[in-house]
Amino acid sequence: MSAEAKSLDWLQQLERRIKQAAEEIRRLRAENRDLQAQVKKLTAEERPSEDATRWAAERDEIRKRVDRLVAHLEELAAEASEAP
Repeated sequence: MSAEAKSLDWLQQLERRIKQAAEEIRRLRAENRDLQAQVKKLTAEERPSEDATRWAAERDEIRKRVDRLVAHLEELAAEASEAP
């Protein structure tokens, strides 16, 4: 094989590798776009909705009221047990 043929073969191999690398980069970029879209979607789903936030606030308020009622009942029970 002549030096010119070897040089051409080497260039062809280099060209093939560059094309493969470029195709892999295109594939990875497309995959990256898909993954970014999935992350964006999942992140949006994790945010509590306005209803969920309202329910959580209402639940906390009810819990506080129940705790106050229990404390008041315990005070009344203690007073009743101390009475003659």
